[in-house]
Amino acid sequence: MKNMKRLLDFLFSLGARLSQDDVELIRDLVDVNPGQMSVQEYSRIAKAVLGQPGCQMLVYGVGRDSNLWSMLVERVQGRVVFLEDNDEWIGFARDANVDIEIIKVKYNSLMRDWDRHLMAEDQSKLLLDLPHWVHEVDWDVIVVD
Repeated sequence: MKNMKRLLDFLFSLGARLSQDDVELIRDLVDVNPGQMSVQEYSRIAKAVLGQPGCQMLVYGVGRDSNLWSMLVERVQGRVVFLEDNDEWIGFARDANVDIEIIKVKYNSLMRDWDRHLMAEDQSKLLLDLPHWVHEVDWDVIVVD
């Protein structure tokens, strides 16, 4: 496990460097969004995005960090698509960024039941009904929040 963490640390360090403005933006985000990701976690993902020209990013869930992902992906002339099931959060995200690309999804199960569905013969409860094109994109970064 320790070697895996070292490998992941190394791989993430290969991404682009963050500017001081990027770091401050991430710190401010963590301050106003406690209980979500840490500065280190946001920074690692940001480096991966910035290190991938034309980055294709898929994010499960919109939130206060959606503008960060949109801004970073735009900087490398990529694309970010968000999957969200909550109409209030979709409204919040669209109020903050009218150009945000969000696909409304409907989850067929609850997180607390994932292990039962995973072990079941029929795992269809774990599947999302997504537009076909989502499956065809070679996503560079996928964030499950």
